[in-house]
Amino acid sequence: MKFSVLLPTRNRLKYLKYAVDSVLAQDYENWEIIISDNDSQEDIHSYIQSLNDPRIKYFRTKTFVSVTENWNNSINHCTGDYVIMLGDDDILLNKYFSTMIQLLQQYNYPNLIYANAYIYTYPGVIPQKPAGTLHSCINYPVFQDSKKPFWLTKELAMRLVQGHLNFNAHFGTNMQYILMKKSVIEKTKIDNQFFYSPYPDVYVMNVMMLETEKVLICPKEMVVIGVTPKSTGNFLVNNNEKGGMDFLNTSKELTSLESLSSIILPSSPSLTSWLIAMETVKIHLKDKHNLKVNYFRYRYLQIESVVKGFFSQTRNKSKADVIELFRLLSLGEKSAFFAPLFIMHFMKRFFPTSIKRLVGNLYDKLFNLSNIKSILFIKEKFSNIYELFEQEENGKLFSKEQIKAMLEANLAGRSIEEICKSNGISQAFLEKWKNQLQSSAPSLDKRDDSLQNKVDALLNSIQNSSVKN
Repeated sequence: MKFSVLLPTRNRLKYLKYAVDSVLAQDYENWEIIISDNDSQEDIHSYIQSLNDPRIKYFRTKTFVSVTENWNNSINHCTGDYVIMLGDDDILLNKYFSTMIQLLQQYNYPNLIYANAYIYTYPGVIPQKPAGTLHSCINYPVFQDSKKPFWLTKELAMRLVQGHLNFNAHFGTNMQYILMKKSVIEKTKIDNQFFYSPYPDVYVMNVMMLETEKVLICPKEMVVIGVTPKSTGNFLVNNNEKGGMDFLNTSKELTSLESLSSIILPSSPSLTSWLIAMETVKIHLKDKHNLKVNYFRYRYLQIESVVKGFFSQTRNKSKADVIELFRLLSLGEKSAFFAPLFIMHFMKRFFPTSIKRLVGNLYDKLFNLSNIKSILFIKEKFSNIYELFEQEENGKLFSKEQIKAMLEANLAGRSIEEICKSNGISQAFLEKWKNQLQSSAPSLDKRDDSLQNKVDALLNSIQNSSVKN
């Protein structure tokens, strides 16, 4: 079985090397990497030549094209049986291919596997988190609080897509989450094109959720999605959406659908890209599904974006932006949305802390763009994304809560093997700590009042050697 790893890239050679290294370090060799270089100024080609590996294939666009066109360019060159796309700032985790082969064989070769991921922000990306962050996506609703793989039902698929139609994400739409069968990709193409819209991943993920049979959901983290100072995510986090659109080269596609000309409002190009992606899904699947994009909520969110930006500390929206937006609103939108939001943001500066907190909680419920219960942060510092590959390989990417639950379950009589299997803990971690857990944990008397202290003491000894708190 052959895997294709698609790696579209532009001017991020430093990070691309980590992505390629994560494939080269896998314990399975029947793969290819498709490098689709989007007219980089950096010398990507010389780096690929230096690797001297025929499995790594290099293609370059003649000019700087949109992210959508470059992604189509990469997928049209792949020859594997199954395909995954990485950003050039992402990595595969250890044993990605061999784990996927086990799942494919165990579940009779699904057409698509949607697996969990870590998201890693490099130091310096988030001003409030200067050391960077790492978190798991396990709390996304798509995983249904399950610890084992399960089949996606039609009902769940529709609920997930409906969330995106309402501008409320129930699952991550980065392409890195999915491994796709090549034959299914070919069947999904329209006019020989797989990716559409300014947000090609949002488009494809929602189409695949609705149209693909035999989709396996796997809660185990299999990849790391990177957010670097050169990533689109960095532009979004730091309120520079125009910079993000320029980086993706998708500004022309923001006006690509005439049917939306009376719907689109200025302010957030990322929201408009989301709108166009879902409208394109609706158009392409109109003969199979009666999908409705929530234009009402889209405009509501755009109004909020302008007003919030105008009153924010960074003042990323000007008086001219507010006037332009106001001119485009209906009388009902001005009175029902714009005026209350404007007054609320103006008065918020005078509220006491308790009222600000109450208003903030209500505000989050109204304007939240995702339906994630909570984010599972792993308190670890990494200087670059490839360190995650090395740490996971040695069984170190586990949270304090995971290990504590494992210890307590062992005290209750469950075997180490059973606990690790049910919690998705790797074999590397199991082998590393099995002897210590078996020799230490059973010696703790379940009737002892100081049980919690003893569990914490053992946990701390493991934390100091393995899992950083």
